[in-house]
Amino acid sequence: MNERLVPQRKPGGLTGQGLRYLGLAALALGIVGQTILQRQLLGVGSVSARSLLDALADPNNMAVATAALVAQLAQGCAIPLFSFLLVQGMIHTRSFRNYFIRLAAIAVVCEVPYDLATFGQVWYGDAQNPVFGLVVAAAAIYFIRRYGEKSFQGAMVVTLVVLVSIFWVAMLAISDGLITVVICMVLWGARNKRWVQTLVGCAVMLLCVLISPLYALAPLAFLAIHFYNGEKGTGNMIVNYAAYPVLLLGVWAVAKLAF
Repeated sequence: MNERLVPQRKPGGLTGQGLRYLGLAALALGIVGQTILQRQLLGVGSVSARSLLDALADPNNMAVATAALVAQLAQGCAIPLFSFLLVQGMIHTRSFRNYFIRLAAIAVVCEVPYDLATFGQVWYGDAQNPVFGLVVAAAAIYFIRRYGEKSFQGAMVVTLVVLVSIFWVAMLAISDGLITVVICMVLWGARNKRWVQTLVGCAVMLLCVLISPLYALAPLAFLAIHFYNGEKGTGNMIVNYAAYPVLLLGVWAVAKLAF
């Protein structure tokens, strides 16, 4: 339960806080692209490559549709970045209970801002915000770490935990939930070998392009992850946890006031 790994430190490189900033920047681009460019300017409600490509077919919308497409492609990089940060958090936290409670709380807090920014509604029950995917992944890692010993029984536990996690993200319709859980499992399994994390993580994200072309740039996030220097970096925990819901509300407010 109290597994502690020695971080792989590198001179220079990126701290955990640096990776978080990159992830937030990717999220910001995606939220602006989806809330302002797609929904307000293009009138496109669904988030899919097909809907954006259809908008590109109209010469009058080409510039806005191109910007929206680039923004959505950039947002895909946030999935590996925050999945990696979750794995690092699970490795180094002194209290899984407190870590899990904080993560679950921010997922709940994000739901209304996410629905407002993404769907223009206070409550949209057909999709949950992607932070819930990290919550499910954290629970899965906890059970794998505690019960997934290197034995046949342990392998069965790992398989069962992964299948149950996939079931929950599908049942709850968590945005990017399936990919988040899979990437977190890969990063956790290869947590002692950064180069394995990079290669396998890139391969998984490339396979995800078969699900949606909007994940095409996501493998680039592993370039940043590869240069993680093992340092947490300086940052306020409250600010870090509040950044995503504040970002969602801010973009939604701008969209409402400007349009």
